[in-house]
Amino acid sequence: MDSTQNGGKFATNTTPTPTPTYANLHAPPNWPSTRPYNGVKDLTFHIVFTFIYIFFSLSLIGSIYVIYRTYMKWKSNNYETLPMSLRLPFYSVIVDCLIIIAHLVNTVNIQGYSVIYAVPWFSPVCEVIGALSIWTLSLNLHLFFTVAISTYLRVCRKIRFDYGKCDYKLFIIVVALATLPLLTVINGYGAGRWWCAGKKNANTLEMIGIMSMTMEVVIVIFAHYRIIILLVRHRSQLRERLDSRTFNDFEHRIARNVARYILLFFLQWLPISVFVAVHRNGNEEAWTYIILIIGLSFSGIANSIQYIVNEGFSHKIALTSSSNNSNSLEVITIKN
Repeated sequence: MDSTQNGGKFATNTTPTPTPTYANLHAPPNWPSTRPYNGVKDLTFHIVFTFIYIFFSLSLIGSIYVIYRTYMKWKSNNYETLPMSLRLPFYSVIVDCLIIIAHLVNTVNIQGYSVIYAVPWFSPVCEVIGALSIWTLSLNLHLFFTVAISTYLRVCRKIRFDYGKCDYKLFIIVVALATLPLLTVINGYGAGRWWCAGKKNANTLEMIGIMSMTMEVVIVIFAHYRIIILLVRHRSQLRERLDSRTFNDFEHRIARNVARYILLFFLQWLPISVFVAVHRNGNEEAWTYIILIIGLSFSGIANSIQYIVNEGFSHKIALTSSSNNSNSLEVITIKN
């Protein structure tokens, strides 16, 4: 041990360890080498994470509100099956909650390890959290894609799809569509600038994401467009024969309500698509992440507003049900 003489006495050298800085800090083994920001004094860091916590909080509040209102309507209907016009926003906000929770877990560590080591999460946790964040977002995409296709076939082609008890077939399809493509790029996840997601230069993951979003958004828009065209024609027919309201009249009104939520889906994925496009070109400025944050939180906020517009504040619904051997046919009266 080194020592020095001071006044006839030996004193141990107790020079304090310097405070870790980005100049002298070495990340532990297996940690990403990303340096996302210049410590807690970085204004950009505070701007981005202020947007995260504000918009994510609003999205969670809106999602919880829709879940509560849907449960109360289900309860007032003696726990019988609700129409898709109520089930779709309910399923959507559940997925929104998963998205927000996954991304909050993804970003909460930025205030801990990242302030010291300048990385979102350590490996392999970062890869797992990044994959889960992308997976939950993919669930949202495939949920609306599946429901849009099913609604199009039901309304425009008169082809009915039996979702099964508690819509379990719908969930199986959505989970499978969201999971299988991501498994093909299992090594494509890691640390980004602000959180864990896809690794830089993970071209396969980026191409799968871009192709999936483009194809499914286009198909959803096409299905949405065809449903709207049919409903416009149907409304004209109703004016000509107001006394001949049949079951199909009510079912088409259900589809109109569902189509509104699909429109919200498009508005949600527009900023996400912009982020993916500019991020692929290497643009990592703060505004691109703010656009992504708005896209991630848009659905929960917009769904709650749309739910209030469509359903008001009453827990009761005008609903009758009948069933056959293959499907439960639900009817709901929607105000013009």
